[in-house]
Amino acid sequence: MNKNVGAIDGVIRILIFMIGMIYAILTGAWYWMLPGTILLVTALAQWCPLYEVIGMRTLKNEPNHQQ
Repeated sequence: MNKNVGAIDGVIRILIFMIGMIYAILTGAWYWMLPGTILLVTALAQWCPLYEVIGMRTLKNEPNHQQ
């Protein structure tokens, strides 16, 4: 599993997760927790299966990174 989610992308995913959680808590619309949780997990793992399928990568190449 090669990392493919960069730092800025990860921060955006975590912010969207937090907004979704606040919305779910305030409105009781708990179905917003699933997409938010998926975004959080992909941000923390720095790997997105959708990016893998479409060949996208927001992580900059690291000097010691082997592909």
